[in-house]
Amino acid sequence: LKANDSATFYGEIFKALYGYLGDRLAIDGSELSRVSINAKLKSKGVTEETIGQLTSTLDTCEMVRFAPATGVSDQDFYSSTVKLIETLENQMK
Repeated sequence: LKANDSATFYGEIFKALYGYLGDRLAIDGSELSRVSINAKLKSKGVTEETIGQLTSTLDTCEMVRFAPATGVSDQDFYSSTVKLIETLENQMK
């Protein structure tokens, strides 16, 4: 974020989310996928709305690596990702 390198920034957000979710949901790296993440989140009581926000965040991260225009500042995206993680933590049983 400080380097003003959007492609790298979004790539790091993507990796951080996958790492966090893999660790938090105890999903082995070889089995870590959106399908396994979504299934575990549902089983832990996370709402469909929050899972949708996660999916959208991951989609944005992937998209920006190839077409760097989101209409949202990197700082705002970072802030919304932090809020998403807080929501995930609050919803997981």
